[in-house]
Amino acid sequence: YRSMRRPYEAAAALREACALPSPLRIEAAALLERTLNLLAALGDVDARSALHAHREWMRRTLDLSNAGADVLRILASALASDGQYRQALELYAKIGTDLPGYGESLRSRALCHFKLEEFEPAARFALAALGRPEDADSSLDLACRALLALERPQDALTATERHVPDDPVLAQWRLAR
Repeated sequence: YRSMRRPYEAAAALREACALPSPLRIEAAALLERTLNLLAALGDVDARSALHAHREWMRRTLDLSNAGADVLRILASALASDGQYRQALELYAKIGTDLPGYGESLRSRALCHFKLEEFEPAARFALAALGRPEDADSSLDLACRALLALERPQDALTATERHVPDDPVLAQWRLAR
């Protein structure tokens, strides 16, 4: 149903899959999360309330100890988008360093800490995420904002110089010093 762009039918089928005691239950729950998110983004008011109910069901019901990195990332992202940053951090922390989603989870963890105004861990995770080229710009921005909130402008400048050495604005600033 999802590939045929029939999200309502997909949601119904995924709800049935979530009710079954199966190893694929967690994946079905994550896909249902995505589908309801899509419908909610399209303005479906019923999908918004169903999304909140589904997230609560997932939190209470699912054993995520064996969930893969993709599922953990989807569920954590859903919690973060709901403003439940502490719960999202718990799920992001379960993504081990050897799993494929670890690098991507670093920036997300940094953002959750930043939203909680925990600037030290926000800066630490954002700086660690700088090694991923696809997240480098947003991670650097987040790291600098956290470091500035900690009143560490020199560290923010050092991070910027290290990760964007050819920046023309920095070059002009160096000349003006």
